[in-house]
Amino acid sequence: MKHLICCLALLSAMQANAIDRWQKTDSQGRALPVSAGPWSCIRDLKTGLLWENKTDNEGLHFNAATYSWFDATHRLGVEKAGSCSDATMKVSPCDTRDLIVLANQQAWCGASHWRVPSAKELASLLLDTGFAGNPLIASGFFPHTGRFPYWTADVRQSNNGKTEALILHFGSGSTQWLGTQHAARLRLVATP
Repeated sequence: MKHLICCLALLSAMQANAIDRWQKTDSQGRALPVSAGPWSCIRDLKTGLLWENKTDNEGLHFNAATYSWFDATHRLGVEKAGSCSDATMKVSPCDTRDLIVLANQQAWCGASHWRVPSAKELASLLLDTGFAGNPLIASGFFPHTGRFPYWTADVRQSNNGKTEALILHFGSGSTQWLGTQHAARLRLVATP
């Protein structure tokens, strides 16, 4: 019984911290009550960053979509080696640039400066809820985050001259370098 009370107190403290840190927003970027749903983005009240929310519905924010890492400005990475859905739910090859361009054109959640997050920014989302098997994130605000690797903006050239980007795994919290020709998940961020 003592263990159960301890765990419930810890869970209550984590929920209070999450409510103080995260703010749900609608598609225009307006704040929503914590009990509201659905929501389009999540604002980090600590940093001011705005995060894309994923859904379990096929389409632009589908949580199972994958992207190859591609930076058109610097011509780094590999184009169109992922698999995602567009607004009409047509599945097609895609890359990180595709989602960024679309997010900025449509001004998701009132922002027009969406991008791939740095490893440090993405790692700021990590939260060990204490529940084995759950992704390491505040799932009440980021409900469709999988225990999978997500791209970051951190990039390097490998010893064989290939471009690699750092991925962060929301199952383990670990990072590793992955060739940009591979596909991984993506959560965009916008700066204030």
